[in-house]
Amino acid sequence: MLRPGDLVKLTWAVKRSPGERMWVKILHRDDDEVLGRLSNWPVYVHLDPDAIVRFRIDDIIDYEFVDEDDAPGAIAA
Repeated sequence: MLRPGDLVKLTWAVKRSPGERMWVKILHRDDDEVLGRLSNWPVYVHLDPDAIVRFRIDDIIDYEFVDEDDAPGAIAA
């Protein structure tokens, strides 16, 4: 199950590029609503490097658990 401290990858739409993908560290999760802090330096998206972003579980395209023992099948619940 995704929880604070885990890293997730999100995609941002960009007009003159196929999009920008960045890692976000989860700060808080409330069911499908997630609050996180950017862990990358944006190139095309106008955000500060440690910007706080809100997103939904369905927006996640990849993830890394802080605890290696977490099962990947548990991310949606």
